[in-house]
Amino acid sequence: MRWNLTSAYGAESEWILQRAYDGAIMVPDAPLLPAQPMSQLPCTPVTERKLLMASLFAHEADTVEIMLEQLKGYADAMLVESTQAHSIRHPETKPLLWDFLRSTPRFEAYNVTHVVCPPVETRLDWFTRLATTWDHQQLFAIENAQNDCLAKAVTARTPSYDIVIVGSVDELLSERNLYILKYCELPTELPTSSAIGMPMGLLGRSFRTDWHFKWLPNTFSLPTVYPSEPGQTFQRSFRPIGSKPIVGGLHLTNHCRLPNTIIKEQTATSSGNDNPMATIQGICSRTLQQHLFDCVSLKRFPDGTAARLSPGFGPEYVLPRALASSPERYPSWLGEVDPRDEVLYDQLCSGRNWTMTGRAMVESGPDWLLLLAEPFLCALLYASWHRHTRRSRSVATVPVREQTLPEEEEEEEEEEEEEVRGVA
Repeated sequence: MRWNLTSAYGAESEWILQRAYDGAIMVPDAPLLPAQPMSQLPCTPVTERKLLMASLFAHEADTVEIMLEQLKGYADAMLVESTQAHSIRHPETKPLLWDFLRSTPRFEAYNVTHVVCPPVETRLDWFTRLATTWDHQQLFAIENAQNDCLAKAVTARTPSYDIVIVGSVDELLSERNLYILKYCELPTELPTSSAIGMPMGLLGRSFRTDWHFKWLPNTFSLPTVYPSEPGQTFQRSFRPIGSKPIVGGLHLTNHCRLPNTIIKEQTATSSGNDNPMATIQGICSRTLQQHLFDCVSLKRFPDGTAARLSPGFGPEYVLPRALASSPERYPSWLGEVDPRDEVLYDQLCSGRNWTMTGRAMVESGPDWLLLLAEPFLCALLYASWHRHTRRSRSVATVPVREQTLPEEEEEEEEEEEEEVRGVA
């Protein structure tokens, strides 16, 4: 499919992103199996509240499926999407995915409210975009604007709901907590934050996050849970709010499928100007297994990040229903290469040659004759450049040339002829 996007990294990056988005929406090979019911209900229902889960959405098709399965029977879903990526340096790299996904057999059964946020005018030339690396407010301008867009969309719908859960598609409360919010006496006053596990790309481990309640260091404080009433901000609050969190769920960030890694490296708020995942050479110089290892071991994160991982988990770590019932459908979470990534990797790295015509990239296919002739052509071009340079120097030093002995001129001409013959 041809996605509506451009990349500030150039035409090569744009071609890669087109295929990465295709890879991100591929249907998994393994089936989605029915979830097992809870072994014991948290309470006898005393009420039935209406819940809304409002989530920011970028490109994570698998994660959206897991989220929608998690909400089924408990909460309505709102996906808030933008035509801009979070990267202020490369905002043009984001197509609208849900408009396409909603009509596919994989997602057509889900009832989702789709909100499209207007683009943010950054007005940044290349130098200013480079300088904003250290300007936190500018760097997060697009992401903050999308959070505001989400809050406005929720505010307009508050009369229809009793509780609103605000986060991203990868910030999921456990089924038990959704049941409690819908049917039971509330365990804490609202608004409040969550305390969910964060395995960082590989199930069975925990991560010491930046945003958590002091006594729960291996938890993440989103999503935020609000009462649906006037005066609430409905913001995704990274800083914990409330005195008692809702404990249990999972933050499915750092999903280590290859297309997700490529897209995130190029479009996230923190994406830089020098990005190996924006080039064919950068991607194809490593195997799929190496890419998976780099992602799982957090090699693309700042130094010291991996030291915050620990094996095992606590009560905050609860798998969402789809991931618990159908782990083979999402093998990268188990530390295994996803078969869909093999298809994408083959498309990117199957030996194709590329020629540049302005900003357009044309696939020429394998041309072995050109590959074999390349060293000869390079040598011929070098010889031509070298000869032209020497002649230019001779024109610039005419008085000296006039004093050159005829024998020396002949020797130089013979040397030039020998160089050309050597190349041929």
